[in-house]
Amino acid sequence: MNRGTLLGGDSRLRGFPSGRFFGKDVFAVNAEFRSRPIEILSCQIGGVVFFDMADAADGVSNLYPYKSAGFGLRALFPQLDRVFVRGDLGFPIGARPGDVKPVAFFFAFEQAFGVSSVGGTVATGGTGSPVLGGALGQ
Repeated sequence: MNRGTLLGGDSRLRGFPSGRFFGKDVFAVNAEFRSRPIEILSCQIGGVVFFDMADAADGVSNLYPYKSAGFGLRALFPQLDRVFVRGDLGFPIGARPGDVKPVAFFFAFEQAFGVSSVGGTVATGGTGSPVLGGALGQ
């Protein structure tokens, strides 16, 4: 079965519409800086800035790195079993006029990316429990 990957939307390439790119081969680089949270009425609120570069196509030679950048807000509600709510505003960079809208807004109930170290493992404290650097995963 030939499977493909969809790009665009709320996780990879956030300045483009959901499902804008499709292909068996994928190139993706995502960088995200999350602020430390502040507590407001027992909820934790944090900010984020991001840069995404990705493409999906059939054949590696057909990949072209589309880019987007933007910012967003994260909120953690401990009263709702530690549910995350996030909103991102993404802007496509270098898109052809008329190809896409100049801005895309996405709303979701999870982080765009999990928190892990370079090796793909979560750092642990002396007790063996994960050290995430804050409740919002900074």
